[in-house]
Amino acid sequence: MVSLIVCTNREYAMENVFANYTRQEYPDKEMIIVLNSDRMNIESWKAEAEKHQNVTVFRQPEQVTLGECYNFAIPRAKYAYVAKIDDDDYYSPYYLSEAVRGIAVSGADVIGKSTAFIYYARQQLLTLFREGVEFSYIQDEKEMFAKFLIGATLLFRKDLFPDLSFKPTNIGEDTEFLRMCVQKGLRTYSTSRYNYAYIRYSNSGHHTSTLQEHKLLEKSRYIARTTHFHPVVTRMSEDIFVQDSE
Repeated sequence: MVSLIVCTNREYAMENVFANYTRQEYPDKEMIIVLNSDRMNIESWKAEAEKHQNVTVFRQPEQVTLGECYNFAIPRAKYAYVAKIDDDDYYSPYYLSEAVRGIAVSGADVIGKSTAFIYYARQQLLTLFREGVEFSYIQDEKEMFAKFLIGATLLFRKDLFPDLSFKPTNIGEDTEFLRMCVQKGLRTYSTSRYNYAYIRYSNSGHHTSTLQEHKLLEKSRYIARTTHFHPVVTRMSEDIFVQDSE
């Protein structure tokens, strides 16, 4: 029912990409990997893919933008819903289960997370970003920025493509995608804070996002200093939506 799409130009991300996929307890899934670099070893990725069910690997030339890579992958998805995930973040075993349940409960066309945990790897610091906008719809462009859905958590109906697609850019493709959702009157919904963590790494040049660390911290609440954040961010989908209905 869900096709995960991962676009990456990081050879070293392989272990995390496959770990996130294998970890999902949701059964009806596939993963489409697009290597966006001429220097990456596609044969090693294909060899790893053969160890898993329903994983395919493609390559796009590195001059092709990130947005174009997503547009390349979406029509190759075999399931009704597409989940866009990042190669370097953490997705708990219940991530897909929550997303599918979120679509069903909300009746939305596009869902994602506006509130999310951020883990700063060097500082071993866990925070909660943009608290207070869970379980809510995005009605207009003003709300789109106030409740901006994190690109690495987007899940949407495949049949919205190609009318709804990504702009041919490497930065800001998520912003334009969500703006199009609002302009087209699509139902867009923010789910819970749980089952995903945005991982911030200290090495220079790792992140393509233009968000500066101090800006993220200004909009975040301290949770813990820890080397093991996974239990904090993980919650079964049944518990999440029971809580929301109370």
